[in-house]
Amino acid sequence: TAFVDRRYFEVIDQYDWLAGSPEAAVEDPKQVVLELKQAEKYFGPIPPLDMVGRKVIYQDSLDLTVSGIVSLVSETTDFDFTDLISFGTIEATWLKDQFPKEWNSVNSSWQVYLKLHKNVSQDQIDDMLGDINKELASHEEDAATWQTDIKIQNVSEIHYDLNVGLFDHSRSVVNVKTLNILLAVAIALLAIAIFNFINLETAQAIKKSKEVGLRKAMGISKTALIGRFLTESTLVTFIAAVVALPISFYGVNLFSEFVPDGFSIGWEKPIFWALVLLLILLVGFLSGIYPAFIVSSFSPVQALKSTLKMSTKSIGSGTIRKVLITSQFVFSQLLVICTIAVVWQISYMLDKEVGFKDEGVVYFKTPHYEQKAKRDVLLNEIRSLPQIQTLSVHKDPPAMNGWSTSTMKYYDQDSVEYVESVHQKQGDLKYFDLYELELVAGRNIRKAEGKIETVINETYARTLGFDKPEAAIGVQFANGKRVYEVVGILKDFYFQSLHFGIEPLMYTYGDEYSRCIGISVASDDIQPLINELNDTWSKIYPDASL
Repeated sequence: TAFVDRRYFEVIDQYDWLAGSPEAAVEDPKQVVLELKQAEKYFGPIPPLDMVGRKVIYQDSLDLTVSGIVSLVSETTDFDFTDLISFGTIEATWLKDQFPKEWNSVNSSWQVYLKLHKNVSQDQIDDMLGDINKELASHEEDAATWQTDIKIQNVSEIHYDLNVGLFDHSRSVVNVKTLNILLAVAIALLAIAIFNFINLETAQAIKKSKEVGLRKAMGISKTALIGRFLTESTLVTFIAAVVALPISFYGVNLFSEFVPDGFSIGWEKPIFWALVLLLILLVGFLSGIYPAFIVSSFSPVQALKSTLKMSTKSIGSGTIRKVLITSQFVFSQLLVICTIAVVWQISYMLDKEVGFKDEGVVYFKTPHYEQKAKRDVLLNEIRSLPQIQTLSVHKDPPAMNGWSTSTMKYYDQDSVEYVESVHQKQGDLKYFDLYELELVAGRNIRKAEGKIETVINETYARTLGFDKPEAAIGVQFANGKRVYEVVGILKDFYFQSLHFGIEPLMYTYGDEYSRCIGISVASDDIQPLINELNDTWSKIYPDASL
């Protein structure tokens, strides 16, 4: 689900309109545009025009009217939203309490897309962002000292940008370095196979000499012989591809747990088979061209001699063969070294101490379109389950794909210091107990009026200039009109990918809009608990899966 205005369809031009129009479909509050497959889940397989005007109710009280039906031009997109709700719906309904306007906060659920004119320079963009920054500063009481950092990126980069990511709670972005490593491994394997084939063929050249001699004696040209041996190498490559493709298909299914969601080899696409055919021809040519030239260059008289009397020089340049054998050896060793490095890296990721409990904990999220009252009913039902040791309600687990940061102002005597990217987490008082997060100083937060109590991590304390964590206890900083007081220091833990270091983090109380329920299990046998959770869940959320 995404909240968009009509300009969204001008910038993200990837939809075929089956009913409605992009100019008016999300112009007014309480309108929703549905992707065709999603609409058919709601209304069944009826014509798109008949879907327009129907009602869709979210969270039992958000009553929206279908104003358009679209289909995706291509399914290979990061903008795979199924319910596109008009942006004005937020301000016109109770949603405005869930989406406060904070100009100095950044959240992965909020995105702004700009369609620029051609030939716009980076300097022009920076000037424009500077003007926007001044406009945002005017919303602050101390506009003269307020600052934040607006960054831009190309839409083509969001699929691969580890620093920014995609959307809130979306799938992980693709790591280009990982792709390059896998591509290098594939090329190395292919090169080893090609060199091995060339070396074997040249080694077998003597056995083919009499065949070549007879064919040349019968008037076959050198070009025809080269074509014959290239055809043979291409046929061998084709047979190898026929064997490899089913292995790839079943291999992906066998290792589905290690394959990212949405990954597809693309069997159904003509471009895939065109590339396979092109690769077969290319590999067949590269692996066969050198042996073909060597064998076809034999003179008829020399070729018909006894194989024992043929000189090794007659089957090709010794230098070239040495280069091929050496290259095959080098690529093989390189592959072994890369394999060892990958094993070490995987071992590091599996064994790395991330700083929080990640075993024996189950967490799940209630549907975002359902009311908080239903979540509370679910909590009351499952609190009494005997298998549960600790239960916590929070917005997110310690590590997640999405992110939420704010610019925090810290008053150091007469000066104001800013920490621009402070990650925020919220939840109840059991959060630290559930995930076994360690306090190195101070205490846990409490519900309080006035100043908001917060626990910050060691990195944030050091960023504020405190060498000893306990020295940061009692420090106050602000975000807008909200004032926070530090009551505890949390031991650093990894809340992002291990590609990143640990950044400033703060934790505050808040369960009003928290949908994540975390449970620690008292025993190793977790299946009975899962069965009971499923039964309870299906009674409260019959239309959603756990």
